[in-house]
Amino acid sequence: MTNRNNSPHTPHARGRAPSPVVLTIAGSDSCAGAGLQADLKTCAALGVYACTAVTAITAQNTLGVEHSWPVTAEQLRAQLDAVDVDIELAAIKVGMLGNEQLVLELVDWLEQRRAAGRSCPVIVDPVLVSSSGSRLLSEAGQQVLIKQLLPLATLVTPNLPELAALLKVSVAQTNDQLHDQAEALLRLGPQAVLVKGGHAPDTQDETSRNLSVDWLLSQRLDPATGKTFEAFERFASERINSQNNHGTGCTLAAAIAACLALQIPLGDAVAEAKKFLSGALFHADQLKIGGLGAARSETPGGAEVQNHGPLNHFYRQWPSDAEATEEPVADINEEPSADFNEKPSAGSDSEPSADF
Repeated sequence: MTNRNNSPHTPHARGRAPSPVVLTIAGSDSCAGAGLQADLKTCAALGVYACTAVTAITAQNTLGVEHSWPVTAEQLRAQLDAVDVDIELAAIKVGMLGNEQLVLELVDWLEQRRAAGRSCPVIVDPVLVSSSGSRLLSEAGQQVLIKQLLPLATLVTPNLPELAALLKVSVAQTNDQLHDQAEALLRLGPQAVLVKGGHAPDTQDETSRNLSVDWLLSQRLDPATGKTFEAFERFASERINSQNNHGTGCTLAAAIAACLALQIPLGDAVAEAKKFLSGALFHADQLKIGGLGAARSETPGGAEVQNHGPLNHFYRQWPSDAEATEEPVADINEEPSADFNEKPSAGSDSEPSADF
């Protein structure tokens, strides 16, 4: 197990070389906190150009998703082909897909690119269920994603509930369970698995209290022996208390895609993306987006619904009166406690609502 706390790469500080291009394949978020809009902002902030292929139109705000309308497979394929015939892609990020037909269409397109020798890194953020419990990918679509899309992925980025849902097991409660589940997902075909720990509460272990810890499991080649081995790396950052945490999952996946497009190695790309996410979350309260819907911010059962505003993706470009600093990645040298608590930690960088 390796601790990854800092990356020597800073994409936003690179020179004015021609910008690489990321294609994001995801749903549209009308309040621009998640989905394609979050991906566009993330790539722009990191100095990478982004193209889009829309998989669904959603009606949502900082209170949640109200409606979702998937595009047809024909409409998705037309977008993919139009971009691909004209623009060289350096990385592909996949978010919400919605149904079996769209997953199958994407798989066919990716396989054709691979057969033509035009592969590039593919980051799959498996958007399965909204925070309110609505399915955002059909059961049939989930099975196609598992059996056909994951083997085409460079990296898959589930949070703890998504990891459990993909494997049809209970959510991991210990680090040993998390590792076993990550290994099980890796055996389904992706080159690497990043388990996002934002849904895990603070542990009672002093070394991990108030931290958000993500885990990267990947296959590595030992140059000395020529054999592959599993590397399990730990990425820790300060757990940031903010209600404006909508779109964290897709922002992290898009940031990793942007870093890979800049030819940054995977481990350093994850470290840089996590640093960017921490900064965007730390400065999110500056935006003050949403809140007008407070009068109807109750569920049909009467439970209060909190507003979850967007991240501040441009905190580096729009510094506040105070110096725009990033939350440092914690310098941790020991593993956290092996046990998670059942109750989620409020205000963490976990996804409060669906990322598209």
